[in-house]
Amino acid sequence: MIRPITARQTALIAKGIALHKAGRFVEAERAYQTVLRENPEHPDALNLMGVLAIEANQFRIAIDYMSTAVKLAPDKAIYRNNLGNALVISSRAEEAVPHLERAVRIDPAYAEAWANLGKAWRQIGDIERAGKYLAKALEAAPGFLQAQIGLAEIQSQMGQFAEAEAAFSRILLLNPRNVEALCGLAGTHKFAAGDPLIENFERMLRDPALRDDERAPLHHAYGKICNDLGRHEDAFRHFTRGKELKKLKFHMELHRATYAAAKGLFTPGFFAARRHFGVPDQRPVFIVGMPRSGTTLTEQILSSHHAVAALGEFPYLRKIVGGLSFGSPDPKAFTAKVAALSAGEIADLAKAYCKAYERVPETARRMVDKSPHNYELLGLIALMFPNAKVIHCRRSPLDNCVAVYLQNFNESHGYSGDLATLGHYYREYQGLMVHWRDALPIRMLDVDYESTVADFESGARALISHIGLDWDENCLRYFETKRQVTTPSRWQVRQPIYDSSVGRWKHYEKFLAPLKSALRI
Repeated sequence: MIRPITARQTALIAKGIALHKAGRFVEAERAYQTVLRENPEHPDALNLMGVLAIEANQFRIAIDYMSTAVKLAPDKAIYRNNLGNALVISSRAEEAVPHLERAVRIDPAYAEAWANLGKAWRQIGDIERAGKYLAKALEAAPGFLQAQIGLAEIQSQMGQFAEAEAAFSRILLLNPRNVEALCGLAGTHKFAAGDPLIENFERMLRDPALRDDERAPLHHAYGKICNDLGRHEDAFRHFTRGKELKKLKFHMELHRATYAAAKGLFTPGFFAARRHFGVPDQRPVFIVGMPRSGTTLTEQILSSHHAVAALGEFPYLRKIVGGLSFGSPDPKAFTAKVAALSAGEIADLAKAYCKAYERVPETARRMVDKSPHNYELLGLIALMFPNAKVIHCRRSPLDNCVAVYLQNFNESHGYSGDLATLGHYYREYQGLMVHWRDALPIRMLDVDYESTVADFESGARALISHIGLDWDENCLRYFETKRQVTTPSRWQVRQPIYDSSVGRWKHYEKFLAPLKSALRI
């Protein structure tokens, strides 16, 4: 039975909210925790602890607090909205959608929930639905900034950079201190000396009132501008400052143990004993590799073929492996569950994954899942889809690692927080890929970024041949293909092929000793 809420608890919540708004987060947490000691099932205190956790980039903790609040008060729209937002931030948009849909059913005028629902569908890859919900947010609250920013980001993702730039600029006219809009502008064009936006960034970075979670993306965006201007040392310092402010964490020993468990289970003998497992579907194509290794370019080339549907960073496989304890603190939990799966259970997992194909045109003969980190899951993929085609994107280790470091990745990329950790992570990735080449029974094509830019047509033809389709000349004009691109490469894949990214690490060589040491270069 839920304990009654006392007047003292209500007063403590009000005090905590006031402290929270004043930026006195430690004192606010003390007030909320005092309430929870008296009443562990106080939904407001649980929800507000979740809000504090989000502001501290502790998203898993936030989800735990907010999930409990929702269980205790399932018809409170704000709890549903906040939990949905935390799930979207954590790249778990599919789980967020039911909570956000419930929030807008409870309160159809809840503009923030409509906007978060739009953000969730953007992450899933349904731009049409995302735009519809963002428009609903603006109906509920004309001028609602979060919705305006979401629509501008959709324009940027679709390659409509001039329109996106105009939209972000309009937002900044109304709210010159809006960090999201300012950072959004940084990605819409290449900067040249004298651009008036440069002064805006410099003024904002000098503002002592900025929170760390606002300052971090600004440093990354300004680092991009410095790169555009050829000020590479300044750029690297800003990228590094952004990393420091994000305070990303990564458990390298757990990571190594998880990969070791995968190598121990997924052997040629394991696959031979299960050669009749899986479904015969020939449509699945998986593009894997490190982020920033050319995966988006590869996907854009394939998606330009008339018989290919590009699914983007498809979330369904991660949802499946989450149910098999992938990512558990026990490094052997996932492999233990996979080892116990029957042929029927593997087939059911494959069919569940393919169910999402239903929203794709029937003319598509190949479905491309471009989730780079699926390289970790190739053992399970081989069991589920023995006829799948795998494309492994590779890039020079130094170029690849530097490109990752220069991105403003979230906590799911905790390995990118410092150069040494990034280098060690890259070596673990290399080791796992060597294992897969020896162990997997499915076809895998290695695609080197440097080779692709040196001889583009040969590389594009090899890709189409590998996935078993006839050649389509549209693949040579990949930059004209209109589709959503949600990754940091959205600008690059709208341009004809270029080689200026090859050897880019040399611009930052004086900073790279920890990376070179970890890579053993």
